[in-house]
Amino acid sequence: MDSTLFVDVLAGVTGGFASALVGQPLDTVKGRMQLFPHMYGGMISCLSNIIRQQGFRGLYAGIIPALASNGADEAVMFGTYGQCQKIVAKFVGIGNTTDLNYLENAAAGSIASVSKIILKYKVSWL
Repeated sequence: MDSTLFVDVLAGVTGGFASALVGQPLDTVKGRMQLFPHMYGGMISCLSNIIRQQGFRGLYAGIIPALASNGADEAVMFGTYGQCQKIVAKFVGIGNTTDLNYLENAAAGSIASVSKIILKYKVSWL
């Protein structure tokens, strides 16, 4: 197995987890305000109500599915991007992916994004 693929996937999982951990409190507030629009006067009211009633742990309600989906999603994206960089480098005749310019990196990212979208929708059809 390619060691750079392992590192890319691990970086993606870590980034996905970090994204979920940082964004979950505001996502919880957003969800509560959408479900119960007349219950809260605004975002700060909702945030303080959750903390008062459930503590800070209440802000992380539903974190496990968010960790799983974000971790998997970003693992696929990072892993695919690293492999696409290698394909682009080989296509333009560069030996090392660190020597790719901005346009070549953008091409690799575009290919990775399309691959991720195809994979995401193909899996959802199963």
